[in-house]
Amino acid sequence: MLSDVMPSQELQFGAAKGLHPNGQVAHFLDGAVLQYFDAEWCPLLTVYETAPVFDSVGARASIRGAPASLSLSLWTEMTVPAGELAPGRELAERIAAATAGVIRERV
Repeated sequence: MLSDVMPSQELQFGAAKGLHPNGQVAHFLDGAVLQYFDAEWCPLLTVYETAPVFDSVGARASIRGAPASLSLSLWTEMTVPAGELAPGRELAERIAAATAGVIRERV
């Protein structure tokens, strides 16, 4: 995800609760990695610690459908587990919407 707004844990939790009110989240590496689960503990989305984009040319080259002008300053890596992608993608899109960010896939 590319954004100018930091996707805080509170923001992410709000997005997750809106879609999966009975879901759960696990924290790893002192909160640097968050794993979201639905109510049945099926994994939905993993969100890694946000980092600033220092090299916009390199960032643009590593994602599909990159905007011509990469003005967004933060990169948040998110992964959806193999299998049913739609629930995790929906959560990622909800988090992106809350930050006015965009979801793009890596090449």
